[in-house]
Amino acid sequence: MRLCDPWIICALGLLCVPHLGAAPECPLEISPQRAVVRYGDPVTVNCTATQTARGMGWEAPVGSTGMREDVQSVTWNVSSLTDWTAEPYCYINVNTELKQCRKNLNISLYKSPDSVSLSSDSPVDQMVEGRQYQLQCAVQKIAPVQYLTVNWYRGQTQIHSKTFFTNTTRTPVNVSATLLFTPDRAHSGQRLTCEAELNLGPEGPQPPPATRSKPLEVTVLYRPVVTCPPSATVKEGQILVSSVLCTAVGNPPPETQWLIDGQEIEPDEPLSRRDIGQFTFEAENKYGKVTQNVIITVEYGPEITRCPTSIAVKEGQSLKSSVPCTAVGNPPPETQWLIEGQEIEPDDPLSRRDIGQFTFEAENKYGKVTQNVNITVEYQPEFLWSEETIQTVPGNITVLVCSADGNPPPRYNWTYSTADNVALKYTDRGSTFTINGTSTSNIGIYTCFATNEVGEAQKTFKVEFTPGGNIGKKIGIIIGVVLVLLLIGVIYKFGNASSLVNCRQFH
Repeated sequence: MRLCDPWIICALGLLCVPHLGAAPECPLEISPQRAVVRYGDPVTVNCTATQTARGMGWEAPVGSTGMREDVQSVTWNVSSLTDWTAEPYCYINVNTELKQCRKNLNISLYKSPDSVSLSSDSPVDQMVEGRQYQLQCAVQKIAPVQYLTVNWYRGQTQIHSKTFFTNTTRTPVNVSATLLFTPDRAHSGQRLTCEAELNLGPEGPQPPPATRSKPLEVTVLYRPVVTCPPSATVKEGQILVSSVLCTAVGNPPPETQWLIDGQEIEPDEPLSRRDIGQFTFEAENKYGKVTQNVIITVEYGPEITRCPTSIAVKEGQSLKSSVPCTAVGNPPPETQWLIEGQEIEPDDPLSRRDIGQFTFEAENKYGKVTQNVNITVEYQPEFLWSEETIQTVPGNITVLVCSADGNPPPRYNWTYSTADNVALKYTDRGSTFTINGTSTSNIGIYTCFATNEVGEAQKTFKVEFTPGGNIGKKIGIIIGVVLVLLLIGVIYKFGNASSLVNCRQFH
């Protein structure tokens, strides 16, 4: 029998007053103050008196030492602790006042779970993005549950945890924890696990014992995700799929297609300048359809769409306004005019001196094209002098020459008074007006007109007798008459004509 055990009457007839609990004045020290023991493992705890003890010991369902007298320390030693209800305490009877006190040992008997498993309310290989799923972590036979923390992991990243602090059950129990999980496409292929961890404090094993479930590999099904540039520039002849980098991902992999203005086109065919409209890249699987518009500019080298091989223009007009040469291309080509290889300004007026090989040129970053043009600069007829005076004498042949410069070569026409002794002649170089045996009736004004498709010019001829021309004629007649008379006188003087003949013969 223990001396003054709190549940018996003292043999001396005195009621011993037990001191339940760890009163501050109880002269005992327990080491360690808290024992954390795995189920079935041995445990050893020392209890030391800080005052002279009349008797002391350990009381427990297993490993009790009984009252030991005249000792200052006592050890509680259990080779295999399996009692979940054990609450051992160390007690002491001190010499004075025959009173007893005790200190309870703070003990935690623990057991790792038999198993930890993770399950889902839906197959994890068919999770749809955006939907909510319940993941359940089942922990079998763990104690004490008060120290349990269930941790959730996606890969090696902890995403959630749950504790059971309010459950003070000491014996092994089965518990479960639920996580509401909403997957997205980034989770596809990742592994989900849950872990049962016993956080037994600093006196417990470090790191805390943890048991993890087998992983569940997640497959997330989701609508397509399209990546496209907002705009693209391609060269004519290139293939759409190789020049416009649009990608689509989804699970299951989406079907893709290209449309222009809502009509499907073959993405493997070369693009042309006629492919104009709203380009749309479309991706679709069973979970949705996604489209993205792309502004596609089809570029191509320059082409001369209109330009004559030859043309006639009027002097003073410009190349730009009179020669219809145009070019297309994308980007729009730069154009210029050259003559004999030298650039000229297309806005400058052309003149008859612009002679040579004209070339229209168009160029952009994809190349250069040229077109030779034979340009004829036309201009209206021009006379060197607009008036001319022709002096002649009666009976002479008078010739009026009319010749003008013009392109195309001019045609000629005359205005004159009708007469029988005049004649007109036309050549490539002009026209002649001939008066045979000029008489007084031919004296006057004659007008020559030179005409072509550009315009007309005229020249006036004034025909007149040379001043003094009639007096000379009269003098000639008088001299002639005098000579005749002299000849008759000579004949008469010598008597017959034979002498004259003989005289001529003499000379």
